[in-house]
Amino acid sequence: MADLLPLIIETIQDLARQRVIPWDITEMTLSADTEIDALGIDSVGKLDLLAEIEERADMAISEGALQGRRTLGELALALEGLRS
Repeated sequence: MADLLPLIIETIQDLARQRVIPWDITEMTLSADTEIDALGIDSVGKLDLLAEIEERADMAISEGALQGRRTLGELALALEGLRS
C-alpha cells in the first residue's frame, strides 16, 4: 500500500484540480481511511480515475477494481495485489 496510496491520492487531487471529478475534493485531507463514496465521484469519474491510475502506475486495472473497496487504503492494497 505504501507505494500506490500516495499515487492514488495525488491522482485524485490532480483530477479534482482539472475538474474531471468534483473540485471540492481539493479541500479534503485524503488518507488511507478516506471512504471512496465520501468523495462524491460519479461512475464516469471513477472510470477516469482508474484509467489515470493505470497510466501513472503503468499497470492494467479492470473496471471492477473499485468494487467492494470502501477506502483508498483498501483500493491501494487491491491494486498492489495486481502488481504481484
